[in-house]
Amino acid sequence: MKLNSKKTAFGGIRSIFNKLMLAYLIAMLIMLIMMSLLMSNFLRDYYLNQKEQQLLNGGQDINQLAAQYLLGYIDEKYLNFALSTVDKTVNASIWFVDNRGYVWAESGFLDNSWRGVQLTGEDVKKVLSGETITKIGKFDDRFSTPMLTVGMPIKMGRLIMGAVFMHSPLYEINMALESAYRFIWLSLLISASVATILIYWISQRISQPLIEMSDIAKSMSKGDFSQKATVSSKDEVGQLATSFNKMAEALENLEDMRRGFVSSVSHELKSPLTSIRGFVQGILDGTIPPEEQAQYLTIVLEETDRLNKIIKELLELSRMESSQFQLTMSNFDVNELIRRVLLKQEKRIEQKELDVQIDFEQDRCMVEADRDRIEEVLINLIDNAIKFTPEKGHLIVSTRIEGNKVYISVSDSGIGISEEDMPHIWERFYTADKSRASGSTGLGLSIVKRIIEQHRQSIWVKSVPGQGTTFTFTLNHIE
Repeated sequence: MKLNSKKTAFGGIRSIFNKLMLAYLIAMLIMLIMMSLLMSNFLRDYYLNQKEQQLLNGGQDINQLAAQYLLGYIDEKYLNFALSTVDKTVNASIWFVDNRGYVWAESGFLDNSWRGVQLTGEDVKKVLSGETITKIGKFDDRFSTPMLTVGMPIKMGRLIMGAVFMHSPLYEINMALESAYRFIWLSLLISASVATILIYWISQRISQPLIEMSDIAKSMSKGDFSQKATVSSKDEVGQLATSFNKMAEALENLEDMRRGFVSSVSHELKSPLTSIRGFVQGILDGTIPPEEQAQYLTIVLEETDRLNKIIKELLELSRMESSQFQLTMSNFDVNELIRRVLLKQEKRIEQKELDVQIDFEQDRCMVEADRDRIEEVLINLIDNAIKFTPEKGHLIVSTRIEGNKVYISVSDSGIGISEEDMPHIWERFYTADKSRASGSTGLGLSIVKRIIEQHRQSIWVKSVPGQGTTFTFTLNHIE
């Protein structure tokens, strides 16, 4: 069954989709924005480093020109021509400064002439002392715009004759970076759009089955077990949907069995109560003569035993399921216990003329278990074997020891259990052969399995329809 998902996807009622979308989107946006900022900073630093290196390389050439001019190898006209060529190549304004800090030559884009101006800043002093500097910002307070400035000394041997300063405006660098920034942020926008579509699809894939299961659970709470969750993947959500469907199927089966059980128990309770009431009423009003009252009182006693058995099994199962079931462990001879249980069933065995065989590997077989509970297990298994075995059939009870385990088996030559019924025999309220289950509440084998599981042991069954059934369970062996 598929539920309508439009309201689920877009409505505010269903929050899991919104939470998934919001969480994914926030994580994605944080990641993309951080990547974009890191990439932008990386590009800016890279471009500035490249520009700085370009200015440094240009400064080396200009440094040589200045030295040649000061030595008289070239004239001022050639120097100015060379400066104008270099400043256009590196897009920078170039100053020559003497060793006192005065600008004695300049070339470039600066509007105001700085020729003859004495520079007194710390950066100038560092260069005139022999350092090469790089500065980003305003080299001088009189600059109207931030610059990338490179300064290096003019040397003749060890003698510092002055300095060369090259200024490149940052706004031109920023303009060059803008196209790269636009590309980065456009990529961010496209990536965010694609990621949003993918996130929407993934969120729906995750949330839709959960929402569908929630709706089905609400229907189940109202008694409708017909709906099933759609299994659209093999991941954890798909496995959850599969498990949910199995649970729904199990609950549906349990509900069917419960209804059948209520009907069966109602019938089982009504039948003896009707008989008891009728016979007691007949005795009280004299309908039943005194000489026949003992016979009918015996029937009343048998009917009360039936009622007591039903109530006892219901209370026993209720105790087990409410965690009030505790074991009293002791060491005892399970072979002796089997003999006692068979003696209690002697009358029924003789009535059906059953051939009972006891096959004990050893005369004594000591086990560690709750004696009363294991007796209850044996009574249930032997009672079932007698009940479903035809007259003059066979009943075999055996024990064998393997390692630290004792294997107890109860076999009969009865009607057997069909393959259809085999998976359900341990379920509560289930009666495999309803046509022959008179007097059975379908709780016996469920109680047996619970007791064996409480002992942390195993029980299993093998059966061939028409040939018989063998129940086997284990207990811990004590030397």
